[in-house]
Amino acid sequence: MTVDAQSGAAERRPVWPFAIVAALIAAVWAIAVVCAYPMLGPQPDGQPGTVQRVFAFMIVYTLTIAALSSASIWLIFHLFVFRKRGSFLKSLGVLALMLAGAFLLALPARLITLAARVNDRTAEITEWNRAAADRVHAITTDLNQHISDLGDLSIAGLHTQSEVDGLLDRTRRDVAYRRAYLAQLDREFQATRQAASLLRLTEAERTSLLDEFERSAFGPLHERTALELTAAEKRLEMVAMLQDNKAGWRVEGGRLLFSDAALLRRLNAMGADYDRLVGRINAMNQAAHDSGASAPPQ
Repeated sequence: MTVDAQSGAAERRPVWPFAIVAALIAAVWAIAVVCAYPMLGPQPDGQPGTVQRVFAFMIVYTLTIAALSSASIWLIFHLFVFRKRGSFLKSLGVLALMLAGAFLLALPARLITLAARVNDRTAEITEWNRAAADRVHAITTDLNQHISDLGDLSIAGLHTQSEVDGLLDRTRRDVAYRRAYLAQLDREFQATRQAASLLRLTEAERTSLLDEFERSAFGPLHERTALELTAAEKRLEMVAMLQDNKAGWRVEGGRLLFSDAALLRRLNAMGADYDRLVGRINAMNQAAHDSGASAPPQ
């Protein structure tokens, strides 16, 4: 009778204190896993149904982690505690409690961690964009200063024929500055691409970010700057032609007068090309201004 009484008392010993401990352990484990690996699954890409896919994956992933953690902890407690203190059905009830608790606690933890990661990623991208803009601003400011120091480079600004030599020298320096700027702009873009490799993004997100940066920022800036260089080179050709053919023109009354008709025709043709380039540049700068982007120096 003594042995039977002790056996019956063992079966009647409460299970729920151990069940609560097991449920807490399972919940902590599940929370730790979903917080450590919160970015698994599809990423928002703006495509139809993406939000639903992300949410569905989050539910399935969190439920799977909760189930694995609950089952592992339950198995240990079942072998050493539950089967000695109650029926198997009661032990299954504890498993259900553990699964529900782990899932309900891990899901908001996953949401909070995801939100924090998204905020951190947004801050990184913002800083990446700011650093790229600062580098371009620095080299653009330097170019602006050089161009400002050159003074008036227009042919119409000639007052005497002797001034063409100085204009030619300044125009050559203008072209050299712009070529160096364009080369530096390419180097800065490569530096920006390398900096993007350090961002905590998927390859698809990084590719999309760089494509958008090149399409909306670097591409238009590079194209406008290349046109500015082409226009400067065209201006240099015109000044060089004047310098090489001093006998065919003179300055009189603040105007350039030509005695060489062929020289005039060539200059007019080059001037028309130059004006078309300037028109394209002005249109691109206006478009950049309307979109809020910065225009390169002229």
